Amino acid sequence: MQASSTQSAATWGLDRTDQRGALSTDASYIGFYNYNLTGAGVTAYIIDTGIAFGHTDFDGRAVPGYDAVKASDGAADCNGPRHPRCRHGGRNDLRHRQGCPPGRRPGAGLQRQREHLRGHRRDRLGDGRPQVTAALTVAASDRSDAPAYFSNYGRCVDLFAPGVEITSDWYTGAINTISGTSMATPYVTGVAALYLQSNNTASPATVSSAVKALTTKDAVKTTRTANNDLLFSNY
Repeated sequence: MQASSTQSAATWGLDRTDQRGALSTDASYIGFYNYNLTGAGVTAYIIDTGIAFGHTDFDGRAVPGYDAVKASDGAADCNGPRHPRCRHGGRNDLRHRQGCPPGRRPGAGLQRQREHLRGHRRDRLGDGRPQVTAALTVAASDRSDAPAYFSNYGRCVDLFAPGVEITSDWYTGAINTISGTSMATPYVTGVAALYLQSNNTASPATVSSAVKALTTKDAVKTTRTANNDLLFSNY
């Protein structure tokens, strides 16, 4: 597939998703992300503690959804513990961006959750599959394709995605770099959005299968996880 656009100075996570081989270890490394699609027309529903709607990187793409705790806040963010919601709509990340007070429980909004891709930061060996069978359980890898020390593992992991030292927008209006499976999951959601742009009637199960089929097989070397495949996109 011929790339129609290239993003220069891309973060290492974006750069890793569009190539099969490992990233360069050269000190002068500059990332490039090649893409054909942008996810236009696709809506990602994110369940979390809120979002900094006013961040300039969103360009108005982030809109309020359902607030399970305090409707008057309109799902705004005033705590900023995670990146995911910021990493999904920022103009410089294409598939991701961030930003509610301590004590807000994202789980209270589960009935309104439409996004079927999520990360789990723990040992998954003893657990059954997620209740949503089409869900993708995402583990985190670093820029050398090694599993992150904090990452979930076990037979329920479907794939890995970059999740160490990921740069994204922050709830204060600035930029921040942090690590976690919550940083890896938005990359997977982004690839799903790119797929849905051209396959907008696809079911969650079809999207899940497409994302897994495209992964780079056995790229992450670990014996703790059955599926050691790394996220890839040529969309």
